[in-house]
Amino acid sequence: MRTLTLLLTAMAAAACGVSESNVSVVDSDATQDGAELSATSRTYVMLRHDQRRCVSPLCGGFWVHDVNRATVTEVYVNGLDFSASGLTEPDQAKVTEALGEVVLRGKLGPVEARFGTRPFVVSDAWRGLPGKTVAAGEAFYKVKSISIQCIRAPCPSYSLARANSAATTLFHELKLDRASAGFIDPNWLDQRSTQDGALVAGALVKNGEVLTLDASNMYLKLPEVAGPCPMVKMPPCASGTVRTYVRTADRCVVPSQCVTQGVCTLLLPHCGDGYTNSDIVVAPRACHSVVCEPSWVGTP
Repeated sequence: MRTLTLLLTAMAAAACGVSESNVSVVDSDATQDGAELSATSRTYVMLRHDQRRCVSPLCGGFWVHDVNRATVTEVYVNGLDFSASGLTEPDQAKVTEALGEVVLRGKLGPVEARFGTRPFVVSDAWRGLPGKTVAAGEAFYKVKSISIQCIRAPCPSYSLARANSAATTLFHELKLDRASAGFIDPNWLDQRSTQDGALVAGALVKNGEVLTLDASNMYLKLPEVAGPCPMVKMPPCASGTVRTYVRTADRCVVPSQCVTQGVCTLLLPHCGDGYTNSDIVVAPRACHSVVCEPSWVGTP
């Protein structure tokens, strides 16, 4: 139903001479996302530690606030309840060890009897790329690839919705230059954002009829795992040749062709703080190719 609504709305707008990038519709899968932080509606939030010193649970918990709100209103919670999230303890630790880099979706839990405080009940969690910042005025978005029949160019290729909003907007380009800077694999980021539920932080930029989402950071949905990766068995390479590999958008390393070793540069990029070097041998000269992956994602 959602896809049909997008299609009909875009076609009607184009037929009337209206750019598809200006079309907004209600996403029926997100009707609860426009509500404020409460005990009844799940919202997207960021959080910080409570540094006050008093008896627990009155102090020592977290301050949480909705993202993408015009006014930031912090609410104190006595802790994080992951029981509804399905996250393992290691993935829960990826949240608590990097609070300034995470976005959570959930709601306020029940009031405890003694002090009247509440936990925050986590439904879903996302962790951002190390060292990337979200500038003032930028927002958090949910992005999906779309395929619609377009009457006139430019045709939108994506839809987006601001986190904590039910309105969906069609747009044309997803720009990952800032988010992927530092030898981060842009194909992986594109896959995660358009198909695997990552949150994209960035700014919408309009140039003529083209609307672009310029991403500054990508918040990967936990758990972040490679694959599923295919099990590929290849025959041994002939004498004098070397096996090469390819890296898929799912972070899988898959054997490829056998090639003759060529001349390669010895200067390989250095990954910054918070990143790990992922190195494979690639065609056509069997040289080393490096991408930098957040250290917390682990190896494929």
